[in-house]
Amino acid sequence: MIKQKYWHALFEASVFIKAINGVWETVCGIALLFFNNGLINNALANQSLAEHLTTGTKNFAGIYILTHGLINIFLAYYLYKEKLWAFWVSIGFFTGSVVYLTYKLTDGPSLILFILIAFDILFTYLTWHEFKYRTNKIKNTI
Repeated sequence: MIKQKYWHALFEASVFIKAINGVWETVCGIALLFFNNGLINNALANQSLAEHLTTGTKNFAGIYILTHGLINIFLAYYLYKEKLWAFWVSIGFFTGSVVYLTYKLTDGPSLILFILIAFDILFTYLTWHEFKYRTNKIKNTI
């Protein structure tokens, strides 16, 4: 059986990764919303990804990625502050994220989506485990 200190270390590492990912998503969302397609293509090493985005698609993607990034940062901050409500909100948010990404797989298989789903499932489990440990610890001190 894995000791609690290792579970906790995995949880903290995953929260840190979520926070870094949140910063990255926030920057990418801002870029999609405020920069033109040519500049985005240059940032993507001259790949023509942005040329295929309509203004509506680009705006939706920008808002979605920006919002997702800000939520990641917000939740990571409050998980580090050990706010118990943040555990439940995180579990709900990332479960919803897994459901949505799984739905997106119906468009076709995607290695990136599989990796994101796997990480979100792992993160959700680690968050649940940490929450369970903390609430049991609180109950034992009362």
